[in-house]
Amino acid sequence: MVLLYFPGKDRSIPMFNAARRKDAELFIPLHKDYANEPMEVYMCFRSADGTEISDSVYLGNVNGTAMTRQEIINQQKTDNDILHFKALEAKYLKILEETGGAMPNTKAFRVLQTEYKALKHKYRYIIDQRE
Repeated sequence: MVLLYFPGKDRSIPMFNAARRKDAELFIPLHKDYANEPMEVYMCFRSADGTEISDSVYLGNVNGTAMTRQEIINQQKTDNDILHFKALEAKYLKILEETGGAMPNTKAFRVLQTEYKALKHKYRYIIDQRE
């Protein structure tokens, strides 16, 4: 028997009589909704006559660990902040292009520039990795 547990979906899929020991391998087709999900895999053996069963063995994690709810929220916030930064950057660079690189001496531009520089510094590592 093989058991696949999907912690991100809080769902498990048991597979009884999935393969014979002598086969030494098992291919498990997964629905596309599960293929890239983190999964924990367990296995045990049963005798041919069904009278004995082994202890289960944890085979490991596949596709990494599931994100917690808080990690998902944090990731969404970061993604939204980076989208905001990209829009801000486009506006900032457009103004510089329109003025031939000269910095406009307006309060609106100074606020824009301050926010642009702060976000660029805050997300410099993430932005570099994504580009």
